[in-house]
Amino acid sequence: MTLTRPITHHPDDGVLLAYATGTLGLAHRLVVGAHLETCPACRSRLGGFEAVGGVMLEAQAPVALASDALARVLATLDAPEPPPPAPRLTPASFPLGIELPKSLAGQGIGPWRWTAPGIEISKIEGLWKTRERCFLLRAAPGVTVPHHDHDGVELAQLLAGALVDENQRFEVGDCAQAEPGLRHQPHSDPEHGCICLIAIDGRTRPSHWTGRLIQRFIDI
Repeated sequence: MTLTRPITHHPDDGVLLAYATGTLGLAHRLVVGAHLETCPACRSRLGGFEAVGGVMLEAQAPVALASDALARVLATLDAPEPPPPAPRLTPASFPLGIELPKSLAGQGIGPWRWTAPGIEISKIEGLWKTRERCFLLRAAPGVTVPHHDHDGVELAQLLAGALVDENQRFEVGDCAQAEPGLRHQPHSDPEHGCICLIAIDGRTRPSHWTGRLIQRFIDI
């Protein structure tokens, strides 16, 4: 995806460092990967973290290779290159002209399901019944998400439309990051709505009984 506007909202350094070191959970890796596809600034920052990691590895004492290491490497050189994985299931109603992030390649993607007035979600299979949850969210124009806070970090990558959270506006390519304990009530753009790829660590904590009732059915 090529953007014509500058990206103004990014994951913080702690998230990118965890991505670079491989310690970031899979759900959040999928969202950060989607952001990196469209954000040259974050790709540059990530490269800096990876370079530092390379220097640290070079400072480590060498470790002897297994006796068959060379043979195994040569065998992989002769093997045919596998085709790039594709999403195993794409939501049938995903809007034309909106590309799924390449970070979702190989992931099972469920159908759109109604969760609240004007809001549908599509679950990423295998990342729902764990502490990590990852899903696509589609909100109609001008829809407000129930007021809530979080157990852990939430990342939301804007794939279409726009989202307003407090006094900040997030557009396509932006990544919204919510820290644990942040109480907020985002709402979609009143003209275009929005589609986001979202990862949460833990559960949301709705502030109102209506949000808690919805949570019982969708388990977010």
